[in-house]
Amino acid sequence: MRASISAVVAATAGIAASAAAAPAAITVADGAVWSHEQSGVSVPAEVAGYKRTSIARYDADGYNVAATLQQTASDTEATLYLFRSGKPDVAIWADRARTLILTSDRLGTLDTAAAVEGSFVPPGAGAVPSGYEFVTPLNGKGMTSTGLILLAVDGWLVKLRMTSSSIDAAALRQAMHAVVGGLTLPRAQTPPVAYASITDCADRVAFAKQAKLMKLDMMGSIMLGTTLRMANEKSAKAPAEPQVWCRDEANRAYTMYRAAGDRKSYLLAFNDAGLTAHTGAFDMGSLMSPGRGYLVTYSDGVTEEVLPPFTIMPAPAVIAGALGAVSPITSRDVRPGAAGNNLTIKVDAPK
Repeated sequence: MRASISAVVAATAGIAASAAAAPAAITVADGAVWSHEQSGVSVPAEVAGYKRTSIARYDADGYNVAATLQQTASDTEATLYLFRSGKPDVAIWADRARTLILTSDRLGTLDTAAAVEGSFVPPGAGAVPSGYEFVTPLNGKGMTSTGLILLAVDGWLVKLRMTSSSIDAAALRQAMHAVVGGLTLPRAQTPPVAYASITDCADRVAFAKQAKLMKLDMMGSIMLGTTLRMANEKSAKAPAEPQVWCRDEANRAYTMYRAAGDRKSYLLAFNDAGLTAHTGAFDMGSLMSPGRGYLVTYSDGVTEEVLPPFTIMPAPAVIAGALGAVSPITSRDVRPGAAGNNLTIKVDAPK
């Protein structure tokens, strides 16, 4: 292609170090189907007229991978991303991917008035419109159209990005669906959730004061870690409830999302590769000191890390700045099949 789109893959600390490394190539024999063991997704050597040209992993264990597909005749390139997330919600990651497309300086001019976007029924989803699609014409910089398809299967996000230097948006949309239809997706064990678009919050949260980190002693770390372990065990048994989000603060680095009517907690989604941070209040009363404050939990769907408490609810910029700069007090393996209560408590934070 005369121009191409580069995927933004978040780099974080602890969580941080796994995504910071350069992508490593995955070698597959010519003509062979590539089966991603972790997600159960399989990609043929050629799908819907698009030849698989490369595969890469963005972490050590293959929980964040991408396959590149090309059709030389139409000068069209696609990248299929398979990754996990702290919040594998199609609405959130569709909103983040759309934000990065709309604010990209590599695509030329987007004809958003002619863009097509909304929900669709992915393969294997029955009649539930749980997937998201976005496609728009382009002008300038040698490209004619670009698009996105996103769907979720049992905690995995499957994202297809496609850009062409010759075909129009209608043809690109058809090609995207043909490629997704040519993949082998695992049979979902959990029912799909209908996609619901995200709109701006009617009342944005104002952060008038600077949140400060509070020091925990060894007993405080153990108490808080034990409480978190109990909460994790309880949440693992509870059925997941669909959430309706609104968009509070947004930029290319992250977006702040709040559940409807909630002004005391929020979710931060970084870039468009699955990393999240959630902040909310805790109250341990007199059981430990400090007994009250706000916790921040980072997760990429593989590892979950909790920071020492903040005095008040921290602003998004504070949470973003603490990423990789503040040592967590607990960490937990949240990969599929991992023991949900496998919590490591650290007693030397913050650093």
